[in-house]
Amino acid sequence: AYQHWTLKQAIKHASTIITVSNFTKHELMSLYGVPESKLNTVYHGYNKELFQKTDPTEAAIVADQYGLKSDNYLIYIGRLEQKKNTPGLIHAFNKIKTIPEFKDLQLALVGSPGNGYEQIATAAAISNDVKILGWVPTEHLPHLITASAAFVFPSFYEGFGIPILEALACEKLTIASNREPIREIAGQAVIYFDPNNPKNMAATIADSLKNRQTLTEKLRPSWLQTTAKFSWQKCAYATLHVLTKS
Repeated sequence: AYQHWTLKQAIKHASTIITVSNFTKHELMSLYGVPESKLNTVYHGYNKELFQKTDPTEAAIVADQYGLKSDNYLIYIGRLEQKKNTPGLIHAFNKIKTIPEFKDLQLALVGSPGNGYEQIATAAAISNDVKILGWVPTEHLPHLITASAAFVFPSFYEGFGIPILEALACEKLTIASNREPIREIAGQAVIYFDPNNPKNMAATIADSLKNRQTLTEKLRPSWLQTTAKFSWQKCAYATLHVLTKS
């Protein structure tokens, strides 16, 4: 209640508001009645110098340090919590494991614990192939993405979704929730599933892995086109423009 009140007060007294996506802008308009004239969308960027496809041999060495078999694991990066649908991803992963060709597949969960982490830890403990890596050094992330079979982002709710840009920048097949802000950022560059339906999530991920080579060749141009639209430099210039005109 207090957070809701303080947000309403901040909105009331702000001369201009910057949102990270059009989705977030429309949320503020519909939930708080903020006039559109007060809102400005400025997209986030990502670390272009760090997040690039790395050497496969070096990537495999880093993956091995975390007990991961190169080219044979799914990776998720983000908070490990209910809102991010981490339990749903584990549930879908267990379904995928029942398919003979994926019986040795692993799942790497990278990120700090969040709300509902106890449930996630319990679910992960059932399978030796679910690896909770927790926080890892940032410089390891491009290697872990590069060495993976695919990047999966099952979140229920996002304002933007920087990890998706990071995965696409590493030229990795990305499979994500069919949510408006993710579609706004990634467009046709990723494969989508229903985050409320673990069966659909599992089937989409499995089909994507089976057709990985074809999908990678088809989607790679869109990965580069998508990531080219976002940078912290563009974000800084757009923010400056908003501040100087307000």
